[in-house]
Amino acid sequence: MEQQALELITIHREVEQMWAEYRQMFRKGQKSVQAEGTPLYKRTRLVRAYEAIVVPGILQTPGYVRAVLGINAQVHGLPAGDVEEAVQARLERQRFVTEGTAHLFSFVMEASVLTYAYGDMDAMNEQFDFLLGVASRPNVSLGIIPPGFRKVWGGECFYMFDDAMVRSEMWTGRFRTTRQDEIAFFAKVFRLLGGQAVYGPPVRIFIERARSRLQSGESF
Repeated sequence: MEQQALELITIHREVEQMWAEYRQMFRKGQKSVQAEGTPLYKRTRLVRAYEAIVVPGILQTPGYVRAVLGINAQVHGLPAGDVEEAVQARLERQRFVTEGTAHLFSFVMEASVLTYAYGDMDAMNEQFDFLLGVASRPNVSLGIIPPGFRKVWGGECFYMFDDAMVRSEMWTGRFRTTRQDEIAFFAKVFRLLGGQAVYGPPVRIFIERARSRLQSGESF
């Protein structure tokens, strides 16, 4: 019985560590939450990210970040005055992508991400330009999954930090795990999703097509 009790306590602690509620996290403000992520990126050699909703956070440009975090403040009832400091806190870690090659990044996005506009056209042009530039960096792999027939369905967005942790965000909180069996599962899913993506020149075509349609007001 004592052994079973200890196992239950261990499981309970693991579950608590796996789930963090935004309601509690945001008590410290958006700036604090954004700043807390920077050390994790700093100590990670390889970041793998799958996104189906927004451009991966570390690739977001100022106008885009400002719009996204403004929506976040509205959804979670947070003070709007905290947004600008949170924007700067998120942008601070972008240097890991753009400065040197000590950090490697592999991004896979659904093509639909490029059709979701945040901010205004100036913000989106800034974002499109940055994606075009970063896609050619030697430490970055950027893949776009085209619409059409699928070999594996899309799912919740997730980020992998080396083979040490996986993090996924939902409406009310954030899931994270350091369990090796789950990390291996997400690695498998990431390979399957990445296998459906296009890379190189086709990525530029998707980005420019999205830009052109947004500028013209054409529906997707």
